[in-house]
Amino acid sequence: MLRRLFILIFCLTVTCALINNTMADSSLFRSDQGENLVNANTKFAISLLKKLTENEKENVFMSPLSISFALALCHLGAQGQTNEELKQVLRFAEVTDKDLHPTFGDLQKALLRSDGQYSLHMANRLFGEKTYKFLDGYISESKEHYSAELAAVDFVNQTEEARQEINAWVEGQTKDKIKNLIPTGVLDSLTRLVLVNAIYFKGDWNSKFDIKKTQDADFHISANEKITVPMMYMKDDFNFGIDRDFGIKALELPYLDKHLSMFLLLPMEDKSVDEILDHLEAEDFLDLRRRFRMHSAKVNVYLPRFKVEQSFNMKDVLSAMGLQASMFSTNADFSGIDGTRNLYVSQVVHKAFLEVNEDGSEAAAATAAIIMLRMAPMNLEFRADRPFVCLIRDNRTNSILFLGKVVRPNPVGNSSGREEL
Repeated sequence: MLRRLFILIFCLTVTCALINNTMADSSLFRSDQGENLVNANTKFAISLLKKLTENEKENVFMSPLSISFALALCHLGAQGQTNEELKQVLRFAEVTDKDLHPTFGDLQKALLRSDGQYSLHMANRLFGEKTYKFLDGYISESKEHYSAELAAVDFVNQTEEARQEINAWVEGQTKDKIKNLIPTGVLDSLTRLVLVNAIYFKGDWNSKFDIKKTQDADFHISANEKITVPMMYMKDDFNFGIDRDFGIKALELPYLDKHLSMFLLLPMEDKSVDEILDHLEAEDFLDLRRRFRMHSAKVNVYLPRFKVEQSFNMKDVLSAMGLQASMFSTNADFSGIDGTRNLYVSQVVHKAFLEVNEDGSEAAAATAAIIMLRMAPMNLEFRADRPFVCLIRDNRTNSILFLGKVVRPNPVGNSSGREEL
């Protein structure tokens, strides 16, 4: 039999920097295996970002956690060499086999705990061909650990209707921010399973920018190119640090109740954003406050108001990271899904959305690692008028939810603006 039946994996994320946050108890996820999983996800996230930005001079924005969750669902049904390659690329070897998927379930529960002051939503769903037999064990474990229900669709005879159903589910999970995730032509009668992870986040800054202080300003994309952006301004107490040896400024902006934070890494004038990404390692992102000796200080903050939306076919980059041999080829072994070796992954698609304006942004609680006078002058300034790295982190679990580099901040109005794909 020709092994041409295939699985498609879709991961999508929406982030609106208009958020509210809370500081709930994180004891649900305080365990050695939990910390090991966060470390593994962080190492994968930074490796993925570096691979995506290798030859990319424009914006790169994604949710590495969404991709990890989607591929973990794939790993759940992988056997043999396919299982080992997924484990290696995703760094899952840091977590014991028996604890991996239950710990992902614990992580999802910890992330979604909130008292309603912000909106963080994650959902997983399996869309399976209604005439195809999937193993009961795979379906039950997907539901147990990932809350992923199986929705039966007709890929064989009603491919377009199945595509529309999946896209409609995605739109609902992302509050209509991501539309047409699966374009025409991606699915066909040989599709057997579509794995989807969706993350939606919306919240308000702990300290909002005053829109009256937003003014047009230059943003220097490179030495030879600049654009005009609406530059927001605020002076307040924030966690701030400087790596003077290499030339990196770090700033932490909190969402309400400081459950989540947006960290911004800005190269000094004589450095580029790609140079700081080359310089920093995954371990640096495990504790950014300590790495940059961040302390609470009064900081003049200048940050563009912008929106970015991007779509990636992750197949090439994941193949380059080590998954080509057994996941995307007819050598794939996903017998843990259907009991046969008739399945392989044809595509992994990721779509991400980020909006930053005066109402929304993130930062963590202040941690004074070093005396203020030793670190910086009286008038500290963080002026993001050149490309920078940004990430949104859950401070309870230290999980990086969203990550990217902003090279060209597409200006937006007060509540809407054009998108980039």
